[in-house]
Amino acid sequence: MQTLTKDPLLVKEPSYAPNSEPVHQWKDQRLPAQTELLILWAISNSGSQGVYGLDIQRAIADCSRGNECISVGTLYSSLKRLRSRGFITSVEGDPIAGGAKRQYYHLTKDGEAVVSYANDFISRLSAWVPEREPV
Repeated sequence: MQTLTKDPLLVKEPSYAPNSEPVHQWKDQRLPAQTELLILWAISNSGSQGVYGLDIQRAIADCSRGNECISVGTLYSSLKRLRSRGFITSVEGDPIAGGAKRQYYHLTKDGEAVVSYANDFISRLSAWVPEREPV
């Protein structure tokens, strides 16, 4: 049986205290997939009015200058998953032409925690520099 030994030069304690109590908490403490995170960010600034699906789709396309787009099918299946995880809620708006009612999406407290954590995480990750021993 082969024993794996850790190279002490490669093993460093992380500078972030992984065993400390997380600042932002939600039920399963896992970040959603990238597309779902983009949707949460798009919803996060909607205020009390909420935002409907096509606005979310437009926000992602506009903010990426057209480099990112999300199909209607992907959008609504992602919204369904986010609702089942407890990150968003929706309310029906007034009927529009043709009789269909728009769904307006809002973040829950857990959804707000995810967005806040993701913002902190991206900030820390973009500033992270590996610690290396001098050669």
